[in-house]
Amino acid sequence: MNRVKGIAKTLTASLLCSLFATLVWITPAFAADLLIPNYSFESGTTSWTQKYGTGGISSSTTQTYTGTKSLKIVDTTSSDAVGTESDYLPALAGTTYVSYARAYIDSGAADLYVRFWNSSKSYLGAAYSTKSTPVSDWTYLKTTGVAPAGTAYVTVLLYSGGANVGTTYWDDVFVTKSLMNVGTQITSSSIHSATFGKDGSNNDTIYAVVDGATGIDARLASINVDTLSTSTYALSGAAGGWAVTKATDGKIYAGTYNNGKLFQYTPGASSVVDLGQAGGQPFLWSLAPGPSGSVFIGSFPNSKLMKYTPESGFTQLGSSPLVGSEQYVRSVAYDPTNNIVYAGVGSHAHLIKYNVSTGVSTSVLPASYSSEQFVYNLDIEGGKLFARVLPSYKTIVFDITGGVVTKEAEIDKVTSSLVSEVSGGLVYFVKDNVLHTYNIASKTYTSLGVSFLNAQDFKLIQLADQTNYPGYTLVGIANNLGKIQVAKYNIQNGTVTNAYVSGVSATPTILQNLVKGPDNKIYTGGFLTGGTGIYTSMRSDEITIERGVGQSESMAFLNGKLYTGVYPEAFIYEYDPANPWSIGSNPVKLFDLKADKQDRPGTMVSAEGKLFIGSVPSYGELGGALTIYDPSTGTYTVNRNIVYHQSIIALAYKSGYIYGGTSISGGLGVAPSETSAKLLKYNISTGTSTAINLPVSGLAAITAVTVGPDNNIWMMAEGYLFIYNPTTGTFVYNSNIFPTVTYGPTASSGIVLDASLVNGKDGYVYGVIKGTYFFKIHPTTKAVTTIESTANSKVRLIEDEFRNLYYISGTDIFRYAF
Repeated sequence: MNRVKGIAKTLTASLLCSLFATLVWITPAFAADLLIPNYSFESGTTSWTQKYGTGGISSSTTQTYTGTKSLKIVDTTSSDAVGTESDYLPALAGTTYVSYARAYIDSGAADLYVRFWNSSKSYLGAAYSTKSTPVSDWTYLKTTGVAPAGTAYVTVLLYSGGANVGTTYWDDVFVTKSLMNVGTQITSSSIHSATFGKDGSNNDTIYAVVDGATGIDARLASINVDTLSTSTYALSGAAGGWAVTKATDGKIYAGTYNNGKLFQYTPGASSVVDLGQAGGQPFLWSLAPGPSGSVFIGSFPNSKLMKYTPESGFTQLGSSPLVGSEQYVRSVAYDPTNNIVYAGVGSHAHLIKYNVSTGVSTSVLPASYSSEQFVYNLDIEGGKLFARVLPSYKTIVFDITGGVVTKEAEIDKVTSSLVSEVSGGLVYFVKDNVLHTYNIASKTYTSLGVSFLNAQDFKLIQLADQTNYPGYTLVGIANNLGKIQVAKYNIQNGTVTNAYVSGVSATPTILQNLVKGPDNKIYTGGFLTGGTGIYTSMRSDEITIERGVGQSESMAFLNGKLYTGVYPEAFIYEYDPANPWSIGSNPVKLFDLKADKQDRPGTMVSAEGKLFIGSVPSYGELGGALTIYDPSTGTYTVNRNIVYHQSIIALAYKSGYIYGGTSISGGLGVAPSETSAKLLKYNISTGTSTAINLPVSGLAAITAVTVGPDNNIWMMAEGYLFIYNPTTGTFVYNSNIFPTVTYGPTASSGIVLDASLVNGKDGYVYGVIKGTYFFKIHPTTKAVTTIESTANSKVRLIEDEFRNLYYISGTDIFRYAF
């Protein structure tokens, strides 16, 4: 299907999460750049010490590379040297260090030294480089040295040799280990589910699971509703949790991922109780209170409906999968009057009524909702079942009197996860970011005209402050811009307040993307709760975190603007770094690919003034797309199923053609129908394409495509390196260079991201693969050298302004300087 459309504004969607695999991120604590104080001389000569000569060193505004000042060295005699040295920085013996500095050579020569010192700061040795050209222009010097035995410190010396006469301006001086973890780029305190209960002193309390991070367990947070004071309790081994509930006995239960454990907390206790993994499932999606202190559980990937009772532990209810080959029990709710559990299923939506007394399961979702992917949230209030379905964001209201399910109403654009309990015949919810009520008796809903947080849970509470909040107040909680926020709406006087919860510390965010901008900064995009990190190369003290863009699947620059592809619904954002970040206007949401059943825009490349986007389809769908956006006209063209039933996951451009790597995987919840990935060749001028077979059949995905140093198309397909000559239309090389890299995609584990390839400044092709190997390939012999092979989730690979290489490792980025 090929359609041309104008850009349309769309409703902000709630963030979905999916589990592709269990990943382990290994990152040293306190990772950061080696930071030279006053590296850009904006503070004059502070933190620099003249070690050679007398005079001749000063702060200058005559020539600057960045900022308003540089360091000027004037050497007027050929009989004496002039030099100034940085502060001492910690160093390790046997480690390679690389220094960079910008130099404007007015005359003579400029020398850059890396010098090594022992713990007593006695000199051990040095390496240096020198330049005398270009003259009257900015250049940079690079010096590489290996720290000798006994090294404890490294310094950088800016130097004019004894025989030299001349003037040089210096700016932006850096030093780095050859392979260096430069640290976390994005942080957040994020929750995905919440419930209300009491603390040990009977205070109204919100309970929510806060995401963990590398080496940091997820935490159960308790938040005092009145004061917002907090306590947290570690959930051992858990990465996060999408399920929290209060049992009928007042105990709090949390279901987690990636370990699939159920944790129990008794209000007032100092820690949680680990109840173990539920039914062998790695991901617990949903919890609901059952009778006598029990809890019902929904899980992934075997679509199990389970029950936990304190006396007998875990019990499976019904079949597994609960419906057909579906993998998600995404939501659960219990009707105690009729002893029925309702289960919301995906990735092809079903609503299952499970009679606990008889063990009989019945599908009760009306056929008109069969095109939905998930029954994403369920809530029972006032004898009604509220079922929120995605991706339409409609909430269906069912009457469940006597266990008979009858549709009563439908509400569109519902942006809160659940509804409140009944008060005065009304329940409260959020529709399109505005607070509404639903009248149980009249079956109608009404806007209150009040903007409100898109809450993950609500409760009507009598707050301690009855002066400002008389009677009952609706309290809601959710994520907002990387923080936990609590909103309060007083039913009596209409007062609305919003406050961030400050007592829950932020944790690092797993990264999905990185790209170098035309401003030479490194931009990163976060997983799950999103965020955009903006990093000044070599300076981990100069990182800006911007909020408001969700889970980044891809990033690319075109005409100086940053484009980000976001999951879910394949939103495309545009950000102009020349102007301040302001959500809604910069970045601006251009369009989405929801109507084309695309979810993950996982790769982008800019070429010939256009943006080319490769994507993975929605849950339960096969057939990705190549989308072409033209910023000059504001239109985009979607080429769905350009390679039949395959996703487009890697892109490169050469001489009028887009080359794409495909994956036989589609959205989660459906098994591949094809058996071999293809190389897509797309002619930009004619809009025609060819799907080219690989020399080896049965390979599930081409995860990296680039134009190599020989102007041929290099690609990684599983562990194979293939090289395709676009002139002759033939493959000129193929070899299984990483035989341990094999893919076996299933309905619950898709292949959408792995290898990355980049041409290095030394002529080699560099790459990462399997989250483990960082390697280089000789351009002629194709010999492979592994540079680093720690299993630390390496993905993506880019160059910085010095053509150093960066890759993602979990929550951090690593730099390879050479």
